[in-house]
Amino acid sequence: MKNNKDNIRCFKFFGKFAWQNDKKYYAFLILNIIVNSLSPFVTILGTQYLIDEIADESKRNMFWIVFWVAFICIGSFICSNLKKWTGENISRIGEKFDRIFKTNLCMNCIKMKFKNTEDTDVLDIIKNAERALNETGQVNGLITALANIITKFFVALGVVVLVCTRIPWLMIPVIISFAVNSYTTSKVNKGRRKFFKEMSNVERGSTYFNTELQESRYAKDIRLYDASEIFEKKYDGYVDRIYDTSKKYFMGFLKYWNVNNIFYSVSDMTIYILLVVNIFNKTISIGEFSSLFQATGEFASAIRNIVNSYLEMNYTSSVLKFYIDFVESVAVEDNEFDSSAAENGLSDNITLEETENIIEKQRFIKDNNEIELLKKACEITDKCFEHLVEYIKVGMTEKQIALEIEKFFTENGAESLAFETIVASGPNSSKPHAKTTERKIDLGDPITIDFGCKYKGYCSDMTRTVFAGFVPGKIRGIYNLVLKNQLQTEKDMKDGANIRILARNVENDFKLNGYSLVHALGHGVGLDIHEAPIVSYKNDNTFKENMVVTNEPGIYIPGEFGVRIEDTTLITKSGCINLTKSDKNYIIVDKAK
Repeated sequence: MKNNKDNIRCFKFFGKFAWQNDKKYYAFLILNIIVNSLSPFVTILGTQYLIDEIADESKRNMFWIVFWVAFICIGSFICSNLKKWTGENISRIGEKFDRIFKTNLCMNCIKMKFKNTEDTDVLDIIKNAERALNETGQVNGLITALANIITKFFVALGVVVLVCTRIPWLMIPVIISFAVNSYTTSKVNKGRRKFFKEMSNVERGSTYFNTELQESRYAKDIRLYDASEIFEKKYDGYVDRIYDTSKKYFMGFLKYWNVNNIFYSVSDMTIYILLVVNIFNKTISIGEFSSLFQATGEFASAIRNIVNSYLEMNYTSSVLKFYIDFVESVAVEDNEFDSSAAENGLSDNITLEETENIIEKQRFIKDNNEIELLKKACEITDKCFEHLVEYIKVGMTEKQIALEIEKFFTENGAESLAFETIVASGPNSSKPHAKTTERKIDLGDPITIDFGCKYKGYCSDMTRTVFAGFVPGKIRGIYNLVLKNQLQTEKDMKDGANIRILARNVENDFKLNGYSLVHALGHGVGLDIHEAPIVSYKNDNTFKENMVVTNEPGIYIPGEFGVRIEDTTLITKSGCINLTKSDKNYIIVDKAK
């Protein structure tokens, strides 16, 4: 009963919030329910009729074979894309809700009575509210759990109708498996709620001592009072409590998960045997065998989903109620500090003005002197790359190459590295932000080198992907795709060009070829290696004359290889000028190999 009360309370609170903030959320949700409810039956029924049409030689008809193939393929394609489209929109709006809730939490903390900032009971409530927002999917997680229950109910209902018209007792092993799943999942969720409550106080204490030990502003006091051992002992105690608590609950969860897996396996085996017996008795066709097995699997999955979603909804409600408790109790109190300030007339004499990004915005556009310094930094970087092409040999380590880069910069007028050099070879190159390691360069390796220097305070940034000895055939297509988009972006970058559109163009072309743009297309460069503007689909601003930004599309195949090509560019009215001018076509090092 308590769970149901929490559910109703949370749905009233968060459901109202969702309706007030974005009504489209519910439209996408309803469409998603419809598509997900129908989707399984496209494959189940389509496969049955297709198999029966092929298996029965006396009635085989090419028209119906083609029809059912088209039905499965087109139906699956439509359902898949609709599910993806609605799901992405639900997630996008859910992320917006997430930001609003976290902002509201911060603002409510500011508005609460000043005395509460040192009240441990209130701090525990705030910590619970904070964990509730971080640990769950918030309003999106709560409402989508309900939507999933509705979806799977319709799927289960459809399967029951389908199976019971043929072999009703086929549902028995599925129902047994469902009963076991319901029991174990409820036990796990009960443990999760206990774990959540137990960890809140422990984590708050751990965070406090961690902050005291790490932040420099507390270092003087800790040294002055020789309190380091006390703080360390306290922190270690909290760490041990976190570990012991996590271990205790995890071992309990593991026991129930193992029981679930055993019953799932037994259920599947029993269904197989029953269907095979019916095939031998000729009470069902081969097509029906396929559809019934798929259907029972869908039913089992649907029921498990219903149970899991219901229990997850209960858990989410039991956690999110802490946020509601905070909003409806602590946060509604008047702000003592602010009211006293007003009474003393302080607020009349204070005007607050937003200063965020004032300096950053002034640094968007570079003057002629800055541009000359950036050109010089890029010139040194180009010379360094020219040297590397001759220097790199098979058998060298990534760190050797990185050290050679630093040495070259030091000896050729640079004051320092602009950032930590990345030299990533072979499978390491598949990591966009790889760390340079002791891995030795092997024949045929792609080597991604992301490096830059500082000259009189101003940075350069360039990336080239080179190849040891030869260019492997499997990489050529991806390299050409990256280079094509890098060159096209180079043509499109100019004063007035929309940043979002440029980034989207690259992203869309990658997607058409089966890949994705996993990081921003570029960023500003100046006194810092990463400055505004960020060149990504999230930035709807335009390029301005004399901005200096990078152009760095990349594709990464996890565990295999990656390709990134990057230049530092100067935006002009008519286009852009590459400040880094090194060759971007296939570059082979250690050619003797």
